[in-house]
Amino acid sequence: MSSPQEPNQPGSIQPGSVEAGLTPPPPPSNPPASYTPPPYGQNAPPAPFGLPGQPPRTKSRKGLYIVLGIVAAGVVLVVAGIIVLVSLAGSATSQAKGVAEDFTDLVIAGESDKAYDYLDPALQEQLSQEDFVAGVASLNMDDTCKPEYRNVTAATENGRKSADVAGLITCANTTVELEYRFEGTEDLKMINIKLKPPE
Repeated sequence: MSSPQEPNQPGSIQPGSVEAGLTPPPPPSNPPASYTPPPYGQNAPPAPFGLPGQPPRTKSRKGLYIVLGIVAAGVVLVVAGIIVLVSLAGSATSQAKGVAEDFTDLVIAGESDKAYDYLDPALQEQLSQEDFVAGVASLNMDDTCKPEYRNVTAATENGRKSADVAGLITCANTTVELEYRFEGTEDLKMINIKLKPPE
């Protein structure tokens, strides 16, 4: 005769309970189809950026910095070149005006022989000192004369300076137009001169 099983004994089935873990479940009759991920944008899992626990890589900006550095260097060189050109032109202009003032002051003071030294040797070959002194004397300038420089332009090219000076010498008894052209590397010499009463 069989003895009744004790409650809660292994292998015993209690009324209203389900037996689990004693026998493996039967194999499914239809195996599941292979997994196909949902289309993009429909709850697709995000793609990983790197190994787990590592932050995503940032793009290198080295190339951008190199390009910006080259552009900045180019701008600096252009600005420096402009500053040098402006300072050279300004230097030539101030030098030309200074030479023109010195020359005109000597002419007005009657020291034409000293003013003659401002002429370039090529111009001195065309105009003798005697002719120059006589020509200045014929203008009848005296100590009432005051020069006015209306236009002074200068340029520097390949280290050689050139300048044009134009204006008036106004005296109590006369007015004289002046036009000078200077050229030179270090010292400016007069290569063209015009002193004459207005027409």
